[in-house]
Amino acid sequence: MAKRWKLVGGRLSLDFVNTLSWRGRVTPREDLVTYADLLDWSAAAGIVPATKKTSSAERETTLTRARALRESISRLLVAWSGGQRLRRSDLERLNQELPRREELYLRRGKLVWGAPAHAILGPIAQCAADLLTEGERERLKSCGSEECAWLFYDESRTGGRRWCSMADCGNRAKARRHYDRKRSVATTFTPKSER
Repeated sequence: MAKRWKLVGGRLSLDFVNTLSWRGRVTPREDLVTYADLLDWSAAAGIVPATKKTSSAERETTLTRARALRESISRLLVAWSGGQRLRRSDLERLNQELPRREELYLRRGKLVWGAPAHAILGPIAQCAADLLTEGERERLKSCGSEECAWLFYDESRTGGRRWCSMADCGNRAKARRHYDRKRSVATTFTPKSER
């Protein structure tokens, strides 16, 4: 059964960073557990999957590269939005994954065009590079929920968006505030019989 991916970041690279959920918790949740998860996410995000047949070793290598790229993009974007120094190793990894053309492969004795498994990382890297060079840093935000910490690009007119998704984290925060207010009122109210 395919996962239901939440694509709320406003940019492909941000949605990719958000495949590690609940970064603010002691134990974040890894959403890219298998290569199939990576393919499923890429299809949901509109990336054309790899066209070359891949071995299990290639799939595992691609998954490892994808997770490493995700963490490099996350560090780069957080540092960039905060006006901090970018790590050279993260920039090198991003440059390494920028898109390349399809390559020629032999298939049943014939040359055919095909994209290697890791080619699905190219559009993600390109999106991150575009954001770093053309984006507005004050529009890159982290969800207002400390536990969530998903990144999103705030394209609202006022630039006042606080949550990765109002339907999720925003509603949870509203419910928590409502519960806290009710509990506060209940503890300050003393019935007449106890006065």
